[in-house]
Amino acid sequence: ESILLRFAPRWLWRRRVAAWPVSSGEVEEALLPWLADPAKTSIDVGCADGAYALHLYLHSRDVVAFEPNPQS
Repeated sequence: ESILLRFAPRWLWRRRVAAWPVSSGEVEEALLPWLADPAKTSIDVGCADGAYALHLYLHSRDVVAFEPNPQS
């Protein structure tokens, strides 16, 4: 078990992320509770600033996010 998870468990991170006033501007954000599986890892390709990945994290076990365009 990592030190980060020992001192700041997953439920604490999810609570903090849920409180952040971040919006990705994507209409699909409202569908994430039905599209993401809480028992699986989700992938966000083209994450840009990561706002959508934050919301995806609330409904998934883990999130892998990457931006293939370095200018974004």
